[in-house]
Amino acid sequence: DQVSDFTCICKRGFTGERCERAIGLLQVYVKRGYNLPDSDGFGAGRSDPYVRVTGYDEDRKTMSLRTSEKSGTHYPVWNQNLFFGYRSWKSIKIEVMDADGFFNGKDDSLLPIGIFTFSAPFSGSRVHRICNSS
Repeated sequence: DQVSDFTCICKRGFTGERCERAIGLLQVYVKRGYNLPDSDGFGAGRSDPYVRVTGYDEDRKTMSLRTSEKSGTHYPVWNQNLFFGYRSWKSIKIEVMDADGFFNGKDDSLLPIGIFTFSAPFSGSRVHRICNSS
């Protein structure tokens, strides 16, 4: 019988005797908006809203996804799933924006930014290990 000794040298974010880190699938379902404000100003027409979600992981990496743009409405219906994949997600930022188009400048925020922090591994998480043999 061969026996190997392993010493875990834990990378940042990995803990415990076996260098474990909970990872989970992050999926955000964006349903609809209701009575969104008009950010384009008087006479400029209705907003063209979309939602941008940014995920932040344990390694300080980010990933941003967005819904489709809904033209000229204060009551958009998206019914879209945004799939971020498996990582050690720490938080998400949700922004509801008004698309202003290429020639009209920067997109405007329609609502205050929402930030949500995950305090513990969430349902459906699994464990990832990194160990170096000695």
